[in-house]
Amino acid sequence: MNDIKIGIVIPCFNEVGNLPKLIAECESIAKEGSFKFVLVNNGSKDKSANILEELNSANITTLNLMENAGYGGGILAGLKILNTDYVGWIHADMQTDLRESLLGLKNENFDFFKGIRLGRTLSERFFSAGMGLICSVIFRTSLIEINAQPTVMSRNLYNSWVNPPTDFSLDLYALVIAKRKSAKIVRSKFEFVKRTSGHSAWNFGFRSRMRMISRTLRFAISLSRNGVR
Repeated sequence: MNDIKIGIVIPCFNEVGNLPKLIAECESIAKEGSFKFVLVNNGSKDKSANILEELNSANITTLNLMENAGYGGGILAGLKILNTDYVGWIHADMQTDLRESLLGLKNENFDFFKGIRLGRTLSERFFSAGMGLICSVIFRTSLIEINAQPTVMSRNLYNSWVNPPTDFSLDLYALVIAKRKSAKIVRSKFEFVKRTSGHSAWNFGFRSRMRMISRTLRFAISLSRNGVR
């Protein structure tokens, strides 16, 4: 894995407070390994676009979407412009440490890699476990920590995708495809920390979590009925 190139998409929605540190981390990681980054301004209403427009880096490509394309839509837009051996994504909120979670990939042998979050609240674990249990029943396979980061996969696995979703169901879709393709899946545990800046675009409490779970489960049922492709 030491010679392979890994491309990471980081969707950014109103993350202006995190961008300076995020950019510095990406530059540092790229110098220590064969990483390329795509920072996607996904229709932000703050000054994110201004910061990214001024960025001049050989290791970081920026993509400006004038309108928010949805969580999955922003990631998919970034994935399309990557030409690396492995591709994937991680959140811009830096609640999963970029250095810890990405540099270790060079020492792994995998087709599909996904983190497992440690240090989350009881309610967060409860909702994740519930969604994982229901999705596991629907797809008849173990699906835990579906939305954990980072998510990274081989180019061949990514190229096998057909009609991936543009919302938060993208994480579920990617994991299910990896399972159905009998990909070599590696999961690693990473500490999940509190935000130092900004706020979640969807997680505003019980109701917002229930809405997200409802959307994800509707997609899961549809995906199961229509066949995973």
